[in-house]
Amino acid sequence: MLAKCSHCGGEITTEIDNVFVTCNYCKASVFVFSKSSGLRYILKPILSENKTDLVIKNFFLKKGYSGEIKILTKEAVLYPFYRINNKNELVPAREDSNFGILSQIKFKGGELIFFDDKKNLGYKIVEPEVEPNELTGKNANLIYYPLIFVEYSYLGEEYKLVIDGFSEEVYSEIMPIQKDNIRERVYIYIFIIIAFLLFIEFISFDSLIIGFILGIITLLIIWFFFPTIFRLIEDIYVSEDKDNKMS
Repeated sequence: MLAKCSHCGGEITTEIDNVFVTCNYCKASVFVFSKSSGLRYILKPILSENKTDLVIKNFFLKKGYSGEIKILTKEAVLYPFYRINNKNELVPAREDSNFGILSQIKFKGGELIFFDDKKNLGYKIVEPEVEPNELTGKNANLIYYPLIFVEYSYLGEEYKLVIDGFSEEVYSEIMPIQKDNIRERVYIYIFIIIAFLLFIEFISFDSLIIGFILGIITLLIIWFFFPTIFRLIEDIYVSEDKDNKMS
């Protein structure tokens, strides 16, 4: 199959199954699909995988999290995106369960170099699987963008985030519930229960003695039992103060 280099215009010959070729004239890396072709680049990563723990820690500290963040897995990859007409828009070139996070990523600029699998700088190269059919008629280039996929747990629940290996920006589709939010919910539940009990007492009994006794019982429940219930609920969701530090 004959195709033209998107960089110098020279003719290149590709086999049917050969999607990626190097131009014999300008040595540019070219990808060729059935309806489109373009140049293939790598955005040179800055952040190494072994330095991501500090980035994650700072990210959660700035957002007010104090609970323990446990890193379960980390994977540094050069992820394929289509970049359209020199815009900052990046379209994932794979069908991925992380699409919600990946769609947030914007191209930050930086040193683009022609693809060379020897210049991955410790990142695993992930090949595209989605043809840019929806980009027909546009100048779509393929860019391998440095991303670090992280799985972590917070208060017993597991979550995902992605770190931009160039800008160190952190992206997350779902954030954990914070300690303050849990406390607010518990207070709301307590208020609703108290209001309900007092309302039942008010409408159900004509006897002042029975109403008085039930009022005392209600106060005792509030005084003795609700703090215990609150501590139990908080212990379920929030670590003890001695362990309430991020690793």
